[in-house]
Amino acid sequence: MGTFKNTASEPVELIKIEDDVLVISVKAQLFNRIGEIKNLELPEEGSEVAKGDECVFIAGIEEDLHLRAPINGVVLEVNDLFSEDLEKHKDDPDYCAWVFKIEPSNLEDLVEFEE
Repeated sequence: MGTFKNTASEPVELIKIEDDVLVISVKAQLFNRIGEIKNLELPEEGSEVAKGDECVFIAGIEEDLHLRAPINGVVLEVNDLFSEDLEKHKDDPDYCAWVFKIEPSNLEDLVEFEE
C-alpha cells in the first residue's frame, strides 16, 4: 500500500530577493490547504509595513491564510492578477505566483532571505 503525503501543512509561501527587493509568492499547492479562493485582500502599493503585519488575507472554502510582512519596509508593487494566475496553474503544485514586493527599510534585513 502506498503512503499518503499530507500537503496541507507544507508551506505555501515562497520568499526571495530580486534587485534588493523582497518578493513574496504563493505556491499553487495553496489550493490543497484552502480549497477555492472566496475572498482576497491585498496590501496597497506605497503602504508601510512592519515585520509581522498582516499584508495578505486569502479566505478559502476550507481554511483562511494570512501572509505577514517578513521585514519592515514599503509595499513596492502588488500583483492584482495573482489569484487568476494561480488558478490557471492550480494543478501544478510547483507553480508559484508572486503576490507583492517589499522594499526594505534596511537592506541588512534581506540577509536572512539570501539563498
